[in-house]
Amino acid sequence: SCMVANGVVYTFAGNTAHPGHGRQGNEITVFWSTDLHTWNNSTAVTFPGGNTTQYTSYNNDVWRGEFDGKPSFVMAIELGAPSSIVGAGFTIGFAVTYADTPTTGWTFLDATKYIYNTHYYSACPAIWYLPSSGYWYVIYLRAWKEEPYHTYAEDIVRTKDFLTWEEAPTNPFLWKTPADQAISPEGERTLNSTQLQHVAACGAKDADASDIDFIPVTEACEGCPPSTPSVYINYNWGDQGADCEFLGSAWYNGTIENFLEGPFSA
Repeated sequence: SCMVANGVVYTFAGNTAHPGHGRQGNEITVFWSTDLHTWNNSTAVTFPGGNTTQYTSYNNDVWRGEFDGKPSFVMAIELGAPSSIVGAGFTIGFAVTYADTPTTGWTFLDATKYIYNTHYYSACPAIWYLPSSGYWYVIYLRAWKEEPYHTYAEDIVRTKDFLTWEEAPTNPFLWKTPADQAISPEGERTLNSTQLQHVAACGAKDADASDIDFIPVTEACEGCPPSTPSVYINYNWGDQGADCEFLGSAWYNGTIENFLEGPFSA
């Protein structure tokens, strides 16, 4: 994941003992830079068990807010193992630091307590904090088996303590539609005919709206919608298991507060 704070870019990546999508390793590393050319790094999160850990981490996301009554950075971490912790898999664990920057002081919270959902597939978390409500919000990928969705779609939940959780009554938050498959004007200009045909053929295999990220936009900018404030959203659509995964984008016309709180007030 990646975030910017006070002019510094921070990115977080899990180490891996085995090549492939799953990161089985004992830590997550933070890298930071002020110019994107020169980088520093240090260990951020260390999982319990040291080098003998059976934890596997995948996607993560970091944001700043307030936890336990103190200013903090919180990391949401997609976990795939151990099964005694994650349950049905995947699930979401958390780490926190009260330092002034997200480079030091991280503690992996006890995953037997501070965890979201062990009953069904919950992956790819995006985390945000609203001072106006005092809630942390997590948007994550859920494997929906219920009709009419029967797909991989995004849900939103909120919490103040990472112990008790409230699901939005309007879930799913984001799900696949044929509109995802529209190719942007830039894509029409830059993709060749074979690539365009591949995208079109993948439309029949579309099985998810996943891996969401978002950022509030409060000032007019090139390519932004005419109304501000707004929220820029990117996400994946397609089928990760069929060489058919693409990046989609969307705009929400409204404030970040309405974007996150709206699903809970419907």
